[in-house]
Amino acid sequence: MPPTVLAPSSARSTVTDCYPGRRLTRQRAWEMLRRRARAAGISTDVCNHSFRATGITAYLENPEARVEVAQYLAGHADPKTTKLYDRRAERVSLDEIERIGI
Repeated sequence: MPPTVLAPSSARSTVTDCYPGRRLTRQRAWEMLRRRARAAGISTDVCNHSFRATGITAYLENPEARVEVAQYLAGHADPKTTKLYDRRAERVSLDEIERIGI
């Protein structure tokens, strides 16, 4: 049974609304993300890894958080990969990422 697709609204559109009957490729996902960032007034370059970095960073900001748990949650084989997504030193704006609204 195919997943239910919500009807589009002026405030929200679904992936299938953007590309009806077409597979969402990596390039199309990146284009959609970029378009939504611009529409939200965000001039910073963002990509799907921005969301992953935000999630890992938000988790690691918890004083009880451990890199090993973040590594497991992210599905990384090596903790070095997880540490690449840790943006605590850069202070990525959660507000910017959340305004995109995917």
